[in-house]
Amino acid sequence: MATTPSARKLTPFHVRTKDLKKDTATLFIRIHTRKIDVLVSTMLQVEVSEWLRATASPAAWLRHQKKNYQFHAKLTQIEGIVKAHLDKTNFDREALDMDVRYISEPEKVEAERRAKEEAAEAKRKEQAKKEAAKEKARKRAEEKKRIEEEKNRLIWPFLIQFVDDIKSGARKIGSDDYAPGTVKAWKSFIGVYEGFDPMHQFGWADINRAFVTRYINYLQKHGYMAKVVNKHLTNLKALINVAFTDGVHDNQRAASLIVKKKIEDRDKAVEIYLTEEELQALYEMPLTGKKEHIRDVFLIGCYTCQRVSDYNNLNADNFETTRKGTRIIRLVQQKTKTEVTIPILNENLITIITVR
Repeated sequence: MATTPSARKLTPFHVRTKDLKKDTATLFIRIHTRKIDVLVSTMLQVEVSEWLRATASPAAWLRHQKKNYQFHAKLTQIEGIVKAHLDKTNFDREALDMDVRYISEPEKVEAERRAKEEAAEAKRKEQAKKEAAKEKARKRAEEKKRIEEEKNRLIWPFLIQFVDDIKSGARKIGSDDYAPGTVKAWKSFIGVYEGFDPMHQFGWADINRAFVTRYINYLQKHGYMAKVVNKHLTNLKALINVAFTDGVHDNQRAASLIVKKKIEDRDKAVEIYLTEEELQALYEMPLTGKKEHIRDVFLIGCYTCQRVSDYNNLNADNFETTRKGTRIIRLVQQKTKTEVTIPILNENLITIITVR
């Protein structure tokens, strides 16, 4: 290695010419080889006048070394570092400068190292936090998707939502709201279906011939008459069709498997009804208050053969007399929006409506 030492060749370190008039200056070491010619800063500061006196003679240099032992120890280390880098196949100026800094200002370099490590650690934590938040969001999205898929897979949650929607008006028939009586019938169906599927485990894909048979057997086991069984089968079929139209399931065969039970004579034989004599006895029964009101509402239903949603609001204005003298009731059915004319076959009905 060829270097440019001080005038008396006591040391390869020197103060640059342009710094000689300064009070303090940085020491440099010149590296000059066939391929390399660089000036390396030691990062060490000296008083210029003192440095010039120290390098004026060997004796002065020796005194300076003894007086500034630690300072010269750093110079020796730096000189050794320079030689080590020159011995390498590839000279790395940045690596040399860093090694020199480790010797000249170790506290500062260590502080910078710690700061970099802390910054890197903070960045790593921030990245980890972002990744955790991203993962949490992903899992939340997956869970939401799973819940939605589970919700769509099962019959029960769709039934509950369907009934809530027709009750609130969120779901309509065309542009019309569902009639109160229809909503009430669907609410009743909820109780029936939950009895059949108490664990809410059946999905749309489970609807097959065995499922329908099991449902019918459940209804019959609990004493439902054939007409009522058919009513609940109709509700189930309607629910299947609505869910299919909404794209909730793709079980195309499900609705076709719902077939109403044929009403046999033996089924008609077990139907419960009251005779005219029994209705008259009920009419004449001395009742007051709420019991009288309930009895009268029941009789109105019997005498008009209308839905409860239609006869509940009957008043004197609904009663008319035809040209032939026939007493009739005229009303518009809430469910079908159809106007109907009902002949009055029992004068008790007029008394209940107009007097009681």
